Amino acid sequence: MIRVAFVITGLEMGGAERQLVSLATGLDRRFFKPRVFVLRPPPIAERQQLVQRLREYEIPIEYFGIVRWWQFWPSLPRLTQRLAAFAPQVMQSFLVHANILGAYAARDARVPAISLGIRVADRRQRYRWVYRRWERAAARMATRVVSVSQQTAQFASVELHLRDEQSLVIPNGVDVDAIARTPPADLTRFGLAPDQRPILFVGRLDRQKGADRLLQLLPYFESTRIPLLVVGSGPLEPMLRRQFAKPSAANLHLAGWQPDIAGILKASNLLILPSRFEGMPNVLLEAMAAELPALVTPVEGTAEVLGDLAHGQALPFSPQLWSDRLTEVWSNQLPARELGRHNRVRVREHFSLPGMIEQYARLFADLAQRPTTPT
Repeated sequence: MIRVAFVITGLEMGGAERQLVSLATGLDRRFFKPRVFVLRPPPIAERQQLVQRLREYEIPIEYFGIVRWWQFWPSLPRLTQRLAAFAPQVMQSFLVHANILGAYAARDARVPAISLGIRVADRRQRYRWVYRRWERAAARMATRVVSVSQQTAQFASVELHLRDEQSLVIPNGVDVDAIARTPPADLTRFGLAPDQRPILFVGRLDRQKGADRLLQLLPYFESTRIPLLVVGSGPLEPMLRRQFAKPSAANLHLAGWQPDIAGILKASNLLILPSRFEGMPNVLLEAMAAELPALVTPVEGTAEVLGDLAHGQALPFSPQLWSDRLTEVWSNQLPARELGRHNRVRVREHFSLPGMIEQYARLFADLAQRPTTPT
C-alpha cells in the first residue's frame, strides 16, 4: 500500500482543487492510501462540494487554518508532525503555497519522495519576488516537479532552476462521459430568454483570466445584442456589475460563482477565455468535452489542449480581432457545432480523467519503489 499525502492550499471549487480531488478519489484504493492536507480553513458551506466528495470516498482531510501571511511559517511544525504521523512514501503538493510549506514539512518529516505541482505559469511580479526564492528552495528538495503542460514545464524549469530529471508533464484530465450525461442548465435564472444560448466566460474575475478584457468587448456585445454570460467571482466583479447594470447592457448577464459549470457549458454557444497566463485551463477542457467551440488567448496550455484545432480558436487578444471571430462563429452555427464535436473527440483522446490518474499512479509507484533522500 502506497501512502500518498496530498498538500494543497485550499479546497474551494477551483481548477487545481478539482483536479486534486479527482486524482485522490480516482486512485485504486487496493494500492494507494491517500490523505489530504489543506493549508486554509474549510470552505464556506455552499462551496464544500469537493470536501463532500472526499468524505464520500472516506479520504481523511486535515486543515491547518492559515488565513494570514504571518501564520504561514508558524504552521510548519504542525504540518511536519502530521505528515510524520501519516508516514507517506510520497508527498504531492498542488499550488505555490502548498509547494513551499509542503516541501519543507516533508523534508523535516523524512518523507522519502517529494513531488511538487506547478499548475500555472504565474508571471505576476509579486509572486516572482515574494515567493520565487522559497519555491526554488522547495524545488531543490523535490524528487519530481510535475507541470500541467509543456509550456508550464519550460516556465518552471527556468524560474525554479530545475534539473532535467526532475521535470515531468502530466496534463489535466476531464471526465468526458460525466459531462456528456449532464443536462443543460436552465439559464433563465440568470436573466436569459429560454431559447438563448449565450457566449460564455467562466473563471475568476481578475486580470490573470482577462476579466478586464471583457470590458473592452462590451461595445461589441452591446451593438450586436449577442448575449454574454459571465460566471465567476473575484476582485473585478464590482466593476463588471456596474457595467452590466447599464440600460444598454440588457443582453449582458453576470451570474457570480456557480457550482454547476458543466450544465452551464451544455446550455451555451461558445466559451471565451482571454487569459494573460495559464497552466492548462480546466474550463477549456470541460467546454471541449461539452462540444463547445472556444475562443482563447494562445497562452500556456491552451494551444496544447487544442492541438490541430487551435486555428481560429486560439487568437492573440485584440477587441477587433476577437470581435471579428465572434461574429464569424455566431453567424455560422453549423461549422461551429462541427468544431465543437471535434473538440470533444480531441479531449477524449488526449485529456481523459482516467489517463491523468494512470500517469500519477505510475509516478507514485515509481517514487515509492525508488525512494531518494531529498538534498
